[in-house]
Amino acid sequence: MQVTRRGLLKFAGASAAGILFSPLPWKLLDDIAIWTQTGPWIPKVPRGPLTTAFSTCALCPGGCAVEARCAGGIPYAMRAAVRHTAGRGALCPVGMTGHHLAYHPLRLSGASVIRRTSDQVETDSLSTQEAFDRILGALNTRPLATGVAVIDQRPGRTLSGQFRAFLAQQSPGYYIVPDDDRLRMHEAFSNACGKDGLSLGFDIERTATLLTIGTPVFDGWTRPARTAALLDRRHDARNPLKLIHADPRRTRTSVLADQWLPIAPGSETALVLGLTNIVMRDHPSLAARYVADLHTSDRRGMLDVLSLFTPGIVAKRTGIPVDTLEKVGSALAHRKPSMVIAGGDAAGPIDRDTHQAVAALNILLGSYGTPGGLLHRDELPMPATKMAAISTIGDVPDGSISLLIIDGEEMTCSTCWESIESKLSPDGHLVVSTSPFLTQLSAHADIVLPSPAPYETAAEVVGDPTDTVVSLSISTPLLPRKQGSVEPIELLNHLSGESVAMQELLKQRIALVHARGRGMIAGYQDGSGHRLSEFASADEIWSAFIEGAVWTSPPLHETPAHSYTLLGHSPNIVDRWAARAEGEPNGNGADGQVILLPTASSDAASCGRISPLMTKIYQESEVRPTRAHLVLHPDTGRRCGVDDGDQAVVQTESGSRHVTIRFSASLMPGVAQLSIGPDPNVSGKKSEFAGSDVFRNTLSRSPMAGVTAIVRRA
Repeated sequence: MQVTRRGLLKFAGASAAGILFSPLPWKLLDDIAIWTQTGPWIPKVPRGPLTTAFSTCALCPGGCAVEARCAGGIPYAMRAAVRHTAGRGALCPVGMTGHHLAYHPLRLSGASVIRRTSDQVETDSLSTQEAFDRILGALNTRPLATGVAVIDQRPGRTLSGQFRAFLAQQSPGYYIVPDDDRLRMHEAFSNACGKDGLSLGFDIERTATLLTIGTPVFDGWTRPARTAALLDRRHDARNPLKLIHADPRRTRTSVLADQWLPIAPGSETALVLGLTNIVMRDHPSLAARYVADLHTSDRRGMLDVLSLFTPGIVAKRTGIPVDTLEKVGSALAHRKPSMVIAGGDAAGPIDRDTHQAVAALNILLGSYGTPGGLLHRDELPMPATKMAAISTIGDVPDGSISLLIIDGEEMTCSTCWESIESKLSPDGHLVVSTSPFLTQLSAHADIVLPSPAPYETAAEVVGDPTDTVVSLSISTPLLPRKQGSVEPIELLNHLSGESVAMQELLKQRIALVHARGRGMIAGYQDGSGHRLSEFASADEIWSAFIEGAVWTSPPLHETPAHSYTLLGHSPNIVDRWAARAEGEPNGNGADGQVILLPTASSDAASCGRISPLMTKIYQESEVRPTRAHLVLHPDTGRRCGVDDGDQAVVQTESGSRHVTIRFSASLMPGVAQLSIGPDPNVSGKKSEFAGSDVFRNTLSRSPMAGVTAIVRRA
């Protein structure tokens, strides 16, 4: 038979058509999909009896109760514990996949040395004992002029007390907590009320009018159950909530709020003082009893500075119309109880002067110490021992740390590497991280001692810090602990020469709670509570905790102070406030110039590690903003010479970043939004942690003020 080109073409065409109708290629594709999903690298659910276990999610401070379905004692599915008082049947998507994190591709299998270059991050393994010896050597050979520091990103735990006790024996020893908005709010109210160590919670369940200034109340600011309750109350005729959100950024809270005030970047203080002026002008009887109790100099200074923030001036400064300002001030004064909350975004805290103005407005509205406002929280007892003072990274002198221990994963950007690096001694230092994963912060450490992953060991959960109810529970282990992981208490034992177990320390704290006799214990079976006095011993409470119980204590009923210092104790605050009345709304700079505003996740994903199965929500669908996307108003984009979908470069005084342009008509003209780390959308590659950032050296500014940036086509 003669083979011709025509015959070959006919054979090839017929074969291609036949393959389409043959089941062979489709069966092969199906088998390949199954093989890739059942390979030896995929965790397998063991065979065994199906059981149910209860625990507490420790991925964020919310402490939601979880119900785990287990096969052979290993969880394969999680959901919210419906009847449990901690969570009330709500759980975020990250919490539902918390048991996956033990198998995360960026989890470290043991003690590691980090090698970092300009464009890559690599890890070298070493034994745990060798890592301990290196750290102990750095502690014993450090120069006398330098100190030891611990950055505790989950303060309030029993482990936190151990850190502080250890640092009290060092000279100097710095116990550093995140410089977040909650800490600054407490400082502001302490200054105004003349009381140190205030601990306040937000009674949002009974608030009628809530003004939030950059606070992501619908985006991870509090636990999911409280967020769901807030959403429901917007349409509840019996207990309605009016939520007004002021923010130059377009966020989920901006979209879901009853009213969004798109204020100009950096004008939040002017907004608060302008509303205070309206309240004192139109409702003198509301504020009379507070103003009358002010010291003469304080009253004169307050009235003088408020005279600068007339509605017309504030409208010009913020970009909000006068009639809108008047309506917001009237709502705060008449729809009681009302409350103002500032900050809370993971992108960084709002400045202290704004918090002092917010504290003054809350006091004048009668929101401090009253239901529906800010209530005093009970305090969890801590063993009586000498402890190092609490400080923030800004309190530590530059170049003064020779040994730094970073506990846990990053929760806010106030503890990012850019704010830490300048505090390290230039003559030599050692940075140790206890993160179980390679994150944007642990990638800068010299040694990583990976702690157990979630649900591998008993973890203390001290509850939602925004709630008025204080809680304590234990995240009971549901997974076997991976060999090579190191609990932070083991590192402290090696450095201090002691030998204490974390479980015994937790039992000691529970004994202190039992001795106080306040609060309730609620189990998972039916959610019913039992008074603490019904438990004969702390061991009984521990047994209940292991089975999923939670201890709660209601807010304290303290009489509000009768004398206030609304200006606080900060020198020249009147002058700084007065300077906020000047300026124009941003938005029409030179071609290519914008005000760049940072955004960050405030929920459990803020640690930067999520289950690979969550990519549909956090990456592929782009529901969450990514570090690769710069969001602009279409008019701003055209002024910068870029179009939707273009590749561009954003440049600031700190650095540059290659981004993809995304247009959004709901964004304010003249501003741009860019997500900053921690980023839950990463691919799992070590190289993603290398490179400079556009917000380096600017994170001390309020995230609502932004930085000047140039956008150009790549």
